[in-house]
Amino acid sequence: MRTRSLLLVVPLLAGCPPAPGGSVDPAPLLTILPAAPTTVDALTVDVEPPADASFGWLNWDISWQLDGAAHPASDGSTSVAASATARGQSWTVTLTSNQDGSIAVSDAVTIANTPPSMSFANLDPVAPRSDEAITVLVGGWEDPDGDAEAYSFAWLVDGQDIGAPDAATLAPGSYSSGQTVSAVVTPTDGLDDGTPITTAGVVIANGAPSTPVVTITPDDADDTQDLLCSVTADDPDGDALDVVITWTVGGAAYPTGVPGAVGPTTTTLAGDTVPAQDTAANQNWICSAVASDAEYASDPGTASMYLAAGPLSDFGLDDVNATSPRFGESVSPRDYLQKVSGWYFGHAT
Repeated sequence: MRTRSLLLVVPLLAGCPPAPGGSVDPAPLLTILPAAPTTVDALTVDVEPPADASFGWLNWDISWQLDGAAHPASDGSTSVAASATARGQSWTVTLTSNQDGSIAVSDAVTIANTPPSMSFANLDPVAPRSDEAITVLVGGWEDPDGDAEAYSFAWLVDGQDIGAPDAATLAPGSYSSGQTVSAVVTPTDGLDDGTPITTAGVVIANGAPSTPVVTITPDDADDTQDLLCSVTADDPDGDALDVVITWTVGGAAYPTGVPGAVGPTTTTLAGDTVPAQDTAANQNWICSAVASDAEYASDPGTASMYLAAGPLSDFGLDDVNATSPRFGESVSPRDYLQKVSGWYFGHAT
């Protein structure tokens, strides 16, 4: 913002003599340059004499005002150093005729904000995989007004602005292998933006599959039920995945570490099912799964299941042994007598 004022005071009283040494110089056109200064600009007085007139500095006194108050340190000078100014200040210069003080002319400017600047912006890592985040590293911030360092970000994938996020880090999921990612970084002080820098592009390499999500069903299984391991795995590049399932029980590998085990069967994925005949009550089973594309393997995903005892038989028989402590009582397999008896019956004709 700038203002310019021209104040002419000429005595008109009859008999008023001119200034000693001759007639009074006519007022020049006075301008502070630059017209829209910032804190990096020095203020310079420019004068343009009236038509058919000359201008002589010796006939004029120069005075300065800062925000409406006298600024004696600058009086008599045709310029003010940039280091003496600050954003938002109003500077006024006035020329007053020293021949008789009857003519004065002035101009004023307001110091504007200076946009910030930066010197570099680079992407890290320089060879990211599609499962890795990408971050902009910036440096060389400068702001003559002392404003806090801040930036805005725009992300480009194959040259197209993806719209979000306005942040220094771009998370996986916005790009896949073979695409080129770059960023436009703009320094800003909240009032004005500086000159943006576009980073060099990085080409995305193949990424590893995500850690599989593993579940064992049925929920709350017991030793009378088959165990099924279900696996969900994703690849950031949409590659086909090979999933390998392994089981352990009580810390032992299954089936190699379990004597007499029949071994796993397949429901959906190879080896995803443990038949009930290989389980027992009070066992802890763990299913692990690793997903692989043609280049990378995921971290293993796991799930565990603790097996309770299955439902006990609900039938019973009367004890007909007259010497038994439980003679006449109903006895079933649910009764734990701390003894094992075997009965064999045969019939022949």
